[in-house]
Amino acid sequence: MMESINYTLQVKITFWEDGYFKYYSGVVSKVD
Repeated sequence: MMESINYTLQVKITFWEDGYFKYYSGVVSKVD
């Protein structure tokens, strides 16, 4: 559970840096 939270926070940082598409791709990669 904690790993998922840490990963999500990391992806959200990517969202702010690179835009929504990058963030969305990160979430899809995790789910897939």
